[in-house]
Amino acid sequence: MDFVEPADDVALKVENVNAQQLRGKILVLDDDRAMQKLMAHYLRDTAMEANYAGDAEAALQCLADGPDIVFVDLHLPT
Repeated sequence: MDFVEPADDVALKVENVNAQQLRGKILVLDDDRAMQKLMAHYLRDTAMEANYAGDAEAALQCLADGPDIVFVDLHLPT
């Protein structure tokens, strides 16, 4: 897996992203339902197929679908 490091690159600024051109599968792993809803709100105008998981077990099942990108809450409970 590749990780995107924060950069000053103009191409990575969210203001420069055309939401209608986004395609692919995304997995959001976050135990906070409000954060899941917020991500769904941001993705609503895209053609992204989004799956949401609240714990590692659910995320592992979703990984079988082969997401193109995974957003992970770094503060998940252990």
